Amino acid sequence: MKTLSLTDTLNQIPVGCYIDASAQSAEHLNRRIIRFARNYGWTEEEPEEPSGDADNDVDAWADYSEALNDTADTAVDWLNEMTTADDRCWTVGENSLFLADTSEEI
Repeated sequence: MKTLSLTDTLNQIPVGCYIDASAQSAEHLNRRIIRFARNYGWTEEEPEEPSGDADNDVDAWADYSEALNDTADTAVDWLNEMTTADDRCWTVGENSLFLADTSEEI
């Protein structure tokens, strides 16, 4: 039996919504995107939340939220690099992660 490579695997999964976080926060979606990419072999870690001492530190939480967003964006970029099919693209919209068919006219 042939073992599929990461690229083969990502190119064979069907188009659709892979993470529906429409009822959750952006941070929730970003954490799930990072975990999703890590399940496919991406190696970057999720940023650490501010310590308990920072509960009331708005700047620390804003920095964390920005780092989490940047990391999730990088994860989506990585998924797109690993998906070599010309007619597919990972995209975030409506607080969800989609694998879109780019050959269809919008």
